[in-house]
Amino acid sequence: MTAAAPRVIESKLRGFSCAYSDYVDDPYQLGEFVVVREGRFPVIGVVSAVESGPEDPSRPLLPRGAPGVSAAEVLTINAGMRELLRTEVGVVACGYFAGDRARPGLPPLPTPLLAEVELAASSEIGAFASDCAFLERLIFDSGSNDSTVTAALRRVALALKPGENDFLVGAGKELARLLRADPARLATILRGVVD
Repeated sequence: MTAAAPRVIESKLRGFSCAYSDYVDDPYQLGEFVVVREGRFPVIGVVSAVESGPEDPSRPLLPRGAPGVSAAEVLTINAGMRELLRTEVGVVACGYFAGDRARPGLPPLPTPLLAEVELAASSEIGAFASDCAFLERLIFDSGSNDSTVTAALRRVALALKPGENDFLVGAGKELARLLRADPARLATILRGVVD
């Protein structure tokens, strides 16, 4: 069963949080590019956080299940538990669409609350990210970290096959320019991409 797309529950220019209607086993993953198509300026961003927990934080989740029983089995045995849980995804806004043109940087307006959040198509990822201009937003945003940058670069490389090598060389040059004052961070990101 495929979960419905998550919806925006908190929105700022720099990014947004979205949530599924309940707990999902396979949410959007770190580094995936997502799009909110609603609003005057559709926003494209990168998943930077994923978390699951109780819908009501004042009611903590109690551990359930006998030894050797999987999480999936516990959820099946305890019908209705999924509805008491929620999975949230944090996204760094890396750009927006103005007409047919993708522009890196902050969007002019935040995404509308309750808008659906979809995975970006490979063609959209390639068109938006192939010049590496999105990296500056991602690298210097407080909601992002080196693992987010590494995962996003891998996603772009997959979307650009068979031109992934040219992209990765260009990304390495852009990273070297952006992180010239932080060679340790540069090395960490580059190692993460090639591993």
